[in-house]
Amino acid sequence: MDAELEANIQQALPSALKMALYAAKKQHLDLLKYTIEGADSLCNNAAFLKDFEDQEHLQHLGETAKGFAVLQTQLTRYKTQLEKLQPLVESGRLDQSKIDKVLKDTLATPRINATKHDFYKKFCDRAGIELAADGDEDVFIQESESIRSTICPVTQMEMEDPLRKYEGSVD
Repeated sequence: MDAELEANIQQALPSALKMALYAAKKQHLDLLKYTIEGADSLCNNAAFLKDFEDQEHLQHLGETAKGFAVLQTQLTRYKTQLEKLQPLVESGRLDQSKIDKVLKDTLATPRINATKHDFYKKFCDRAGIELAADGDEDVFIQESESIRSTICPVTQMEMEDPLRKYEGSVD
């Protein structure tokens, strides 16, 4: 009886692992979706707080944006580990040590420079925070009057959209 039960378990195990892998992939996509939505909401709040010049709350939101950057990096690692597991599950060679390694690698907090992450850059852009570029701290861009001006030099009238390409122009 025990041998028959063990044989049934071994027979059902690969399909059960495939279902678990599918569920983990779906979970990854859901978490990624919520992470992106959270980062977008954070950026919207940053734009709102920028208008009120609330630096204290912007600083807290900046730390949260860095947290979203770390979370997105962890989710990317999780996806990579799931992709590595798929051939092992399909071939039936998955053992407990490989599952433990996936958990350990995925749950470890990644060492990243969050200020270089796209989520944080987007946050800073919306919050009006200037990021220091590598080696470019002492370089300033000076706007000329022609860049800032929206007065047409020919008609001397205010231009509505000065950088718009005229539809009838020839390339």
